[in-house]
Amino acid sequence: MQQFFVKGLAHSSYLLGGANNCAIIDPRRDIDIYSQAAENTGMKITHILEIHLYADLVSDHLNLAEKTDAIIHPPWSVLCAFKHTVIVEEDTFEINGQI
Repeated sequence: MQQFFVKGLAHSSYLLGGANNCAIIDPRRDIDIYSQAAENTGMKITHILEIHLYADLVSDHLNLAEKTDAIIHPPWSVLCAFKHTVIVEEDTFEINGQI
C-alpha cells in the first residue's frame, strides 16, 4: 500500500497492490504518478475505486482507466454515464487471487 497526499488540497489517494496487479483509490488529476508507482513496483493497475465522486476534487479516473484498461468502481449510489462496475459495502474483489 502506498499513499499519495496533496497538501494544498488535503487529498489522499492510494495504491493497494498485490504481487502483479493493483488498485488505485480516489485518483487525482495527475495520473502519471500512479502509472510510475505501479511500474516501479512491477504492477499493473487493474482497478480504480472512486469513493468521493462528489467531493471538491476533480478526479481523472476516466483517463487512468483508458490508459490502463482498469475497471472503475464507483459507489452504488452514484449514477454514472461511463463504463463501470458498481461496488457496495462489504463487496470484495481480487488482486492476484488475493481478496
